[in-house]
Amino acid sequence: MKIPLEKLVVLYFGLGACADNPKDKTTDTASNNQTIKYGICDMFVFEDMDSMYDPEQIELYEQYIEVAKYLNIDTGRPHRPRGHVFSCNLVHPDINTWNFKDTDYFIELTQDAGITDILVTLYPEAGTDAKNESISVKLPDDLVLYRDCITEIVERYDGDGSKDMGGLVNKVSAYEIGNEQFCDTDESRAEYLEIIKQTSTAVKEADDSVTFLPGGAAPLYNPYNINPSSTDSNAINIFSYLLKNNVQSSIDAVSFHYFVAEDPMDQVSIQTYFDEWRDVIGNDIPVWVTETGFFPSEETTLTEQEVSKYKTWLQDHIATIKANEAERVDFCRVREICAYESQSLCDVYADVLKENK
Repeated sequence: MKIPLEKLVVLYFGLGACADNPKDKTTDTASNNQTIKYGICDMFVFEDMDSMYDPEQIELYEQYIEVAKYLNIDTGRPHRPRGHVFSCNLVHPDINTWNFKDTDYFIELTQDAGITDILVTLYPEAGTDAKNESISVKLPDDLVLYRDCITEIVERYDGDGSKDMGGLVNKVSAYEIGNEQFCDTDESRAEYLEIIKQTSTAVKEADDSVTFLPGGAAPLYNPYNINPSSTDSNAINIFSYLLKNNVQSSIDAVSFHYFVAEDPMDQVSIQTYFDEWRDVIGNDIPVWVTETGFFPSEETTLTEQEVSKYKTWLQDHIATIKANEAERVDFCRVREICAYESQSLCDVYADVLKENK
């Protein structure tokens, strides 16, 4: 079956998405049979705020809907690295202004795609330029205004029948604050901790049943670093600081990103990521992998043998994630992959996800 995806526009938004024996984990049948949610990350991404409703962008949004249906995926993460529309400078820029037009639009898109389990990335302020602005969130000047904004966003999409969006079918089930936060000093880590606490309080005030997470952590192993096999300790250092300062009282889970590469077979195994993360966060905090996958060059023509290698990698990758008892995994670049003329790697995803459901 070929998905009717045409006029592919590939947008690039950055590189990341990013005590047990690993062999025992990947061969543990009980662990491999556990329930896990499979999603699409970076759904409905756009380059800048001024172009989010351009016809070309709307065509891309429609492609995400087709891909989600083809892969039979009902979990998604509407996302943009420097802030999607679930950002308080857009929703509640001042005490007298509320604007849910954009957030409603994207919730409606996720519903059109059959997404019933939604992870929303919250931001105090979204950057208007996807390429040139900092990815990190900063503590708002007016915390009362900020908390009101977050509480009202959650209230609008909690599905309790009070102040809900008209036509809401499924509540937003999870929220995260920011994305791949970079904090290189204790002062900046303390600021991020305060953002997490303030956001968590506001989220839970509206709906205590949703899952709340810090922003997904950047990939630990980045092949574009000077030493491709070395750990990017910034993410580890951030969470070490957060945990020492009791962030666990404000969060329900932790998520990390795996490096999405053209050739995943050459990357550090995700088991190494789990080992390093568990050394820091222990075994009691649930873990999500909210960015992973692969992305071959658009011009690449793959042989049957090469396609088979990607399939084997994906099967092993998912088996390792399940063995490490992650609750959720979101795959990046599937829209682009499924728009390829050959569609061979799209069918790899379809086949492997079907095997694991």
